Amino acid sequence: MKNIKKKIEDIIDITGETGSELVGGLISDALLGQIAPGLVSVIFSYKQKRMEKMILLALDEIKGRLNSLEFLVREFDDSYYIKEELLPIFFDYVIDETQEEKIQFLVNGLEYNLKKKNKQQDELIIYFDILKELRVSDIDYLLRFGKDFTVLGMYLNKYFSDENLFEEQIMSGTEMYMQNKLNRLGLIRIINSTEKNTNSTDIKIRLSKLGCEFIEYFRCQSSRDN
Repeated sequence: MKNIKKKIEDIIDITGETGSELVGGLISDALLGQIAPGLVSVIFSYKQKRMEKMILLALDEIKGRLNSLEFLVREFDDSYYIKEELLPIFFDYVIDETQEEKIQFLVNGLEYNLKKKNKQQDELIIYFDILKELRVSDIDYLLRFGKDFTVLGMYLNKYFSDENLFEEQIMSGTEMYMQNKLNRLGLIRIINSTEKNTNSTDIKIRLSKLGCEFIEYFRCQSSRDN
């Protein structure tokens, strides 16, 4: 049993002391006896395959825009920044991405920086961090607010007696979750207005300044060459 635990600890130790401490502190010998000794290797293999897939998707997306990107690189006139800062940061986020559909947004962001000749690394990281926080469904939901969007009829304190749900529930739970998430990230503004002599409230949702800039940052800059 100790040999199994030591083997897993040795494998995880490759990634640093934290992983080893996690195994030692959270995984008991009894549990280790029930799992395959190669479990950690399987996890690492899965992550490596996913990482490789994301890199290949990014390279394919770049290849599809190669003419446009090559032109922008020549116009940028700072190969050191591109090679030593912009591309390493870009591929860091590509490697960490879990949704294939978001790779195109990352490439859009790369192209945006080249097109604008942007060397603001802090700005780059801020926008890429926000994108990392969002799922594709969040982005799709965000795009609904390109124009003012009003949710009507959110009646307060009216529940079904048995189910404890809003009697008129326009938004689903997942929509409210996404709305709160976008608001927390500063991408939208939520404005509540309650009508006089009624218990109903209208919720107006608008893109914030950051939300508008975020959409522009990751908007497709060019079509694929093919």
